[in-house]
Amino acid sequence: MMAEIRLSDLLAWETRLQLWRPVATQERADVAAPLAGVGDERDLTWAVSTRASMPMLPPLRGGELILLSHRVARESGVSIGALLQQIAAHGASGLIVDEEIALSLAPRDSAPVPILILSDIEISSEFETDINRMLTERRGEMYRVGMEIGRSLAALSTSGTDLQSVLQAVSQLLSVPITLVDIHGHDLVEASPGAGSEQARSATNVSAARFGAERLVEIALASSMSLRVGPVAAERHALIRMIGERIAEAIETTFSRSASLRPSGAHRSTALAELLIPPPTRGVSDRIMQATALGLSAAAIYRVALVAPEASPAATSRWLATLGRVLDAGAIDGAAAKIVELHRLESPGSVHGAAIAAKPRPGQTSTASTTTQLDAGWIAISSVVNGVVELNAAARQARYMAALVRHELVRGAVVRFDVLGDLGAYRLLYQLWGTPELHRFTTEALGDLDRRDKRGLLRKSLLAFLGTGGSHVEAAARLQIHRNTLAYRLRQISVVTGQDATDPERRLMLHLALLAQTLPPVPGDS
Repeated sequence: MMAEIRLSDLLAWETRLQLWRPVATQERADVAAPLAGVGDERDLTWAVSTRASMPMLPPLRGGELILLSHRVARESGVSIGALLQQIAAHGASGLIVDEEIALSLAPRDSAPVPILILSDIEISSEFETDINRMLTERRGEMYRVGMEIGRSLAALSTSGTDLQSVLQAVSQLLSVPITLVDIHGHDLVEASPGAGSEQARSATNVSAARFGAERLVEIALASSMSLRVGPVAAERHALIRMIGERIAEAIETTFSRSASLRPSGAHRSTALAELLIPPPTRGVSDRIMQATALGLSAAAIYRVALVAPEASPAATSRWLATLGRVLDAGAIDGAAAKIVELHRLESPGSVHGAAIAAKPRPGQTSTASTTTQLDAGWIAISSVVNGVVELNAAARQARYMAALVRHELVRGAVVRFDVLGDLGAYRLLYQLWGTPELHRFTTEALGDLDRRDKRGLLRKSLLAFLGTGGSHVEAAARLQIHRNTLAYRLRQISVVTGQDATDPERRLMLHLALLAQTLPPVPGDS
């Protein structure tokens, strides 16, 4: 296949050429570099010269770069505008003019094709030969390099090499960093060429200063992901584009090989569970490959649900199926774990589908409208996460909620992490769950309350008082004690903690500290 070359590549290789811009374009603040304008990404085939006699142009097939000297323009008497319209109609890529013609261009005109200005030398048959020789040599060089890299990639992708190793090899071959990116733009796997390739890479950056910063090259993959190559110096963009398809094939082959080894049955559930709580030695690359082998899209959106063992499997499965494809992922903390690959129509922060409610507990009235009855138990559902690499974060959210439900700190048949009414202030505390910072906060706020209040009466009384907005009457009624008893306990709390519980300015701090102290311990990773 013939290597594709664009005007931007020629501008990078031939430093005597520059892209002409109308003054109106140059005055735009968002156009900062010579390669930032429209037109420099046109495909380029060959350079051909105009003649002073008619017809001025040889037969054109499209993609040609037309050369016009001031001598030919003067002898032919043709206007630049008419010539531009003619070559545009024949699909030419652009027009090269010398500095004398450039000075005559109307400063605020636009052109139907890009105009390149040649500096320092005249446009001649020798320059035409030089340009075409350069294009031929560059195409040949890129073809040879592409063949070598293609053979290396084919050998890697069929030899059982893992994804990280393939990306690392690509990075080494190209002497540039390369990153696997999901559909949301999140970096999944990164590889860099290493110190040994710095000298080779810096040699390609000579022209980078002329064009400003280096640029990234994106290579799309069939799996809705993409490869981000670079930053790459402008003069190497043509090579990266040409071999991009082969790089994509190598990555897709690696994915397909993993899918061919897909486990089934109980082995599949066990493997899915490892995506939720990955072993410490399993990196992002391994998890992506494992997810692909299990039939999960690395770029899809997911939720993780934990289901109480006493809940009806049929009822919960029907309800979760309204969100998307439900996959069994073993058991976590004694609850059935489910991975839900969501329908694309669902927006983050919402859990739609059939309503579900548990059978009311004694003394509790269910107000939910139900189409599916959950005889017992609960479902804890994470927020929406992007891609399989965030499944472990979703699983941690689900475990947090499941622990809160078990300890009766929150109530409900379905508890959702991204519904504020389900978690209340406990969602704010999630980020600090199990951290030394939260422990220090509760210790400083509550002082010796934990040690002095062995039976928990003081903490229970304080929580009821704060939960009723500081109402002695309502708190005493909730605790089923006399108001004087509550007042006595509040005085004890003030002595033990050093904080006046009746002071409105202290209530928020004490309330958060109490809620934090009631959090269940962080579960182990097993």
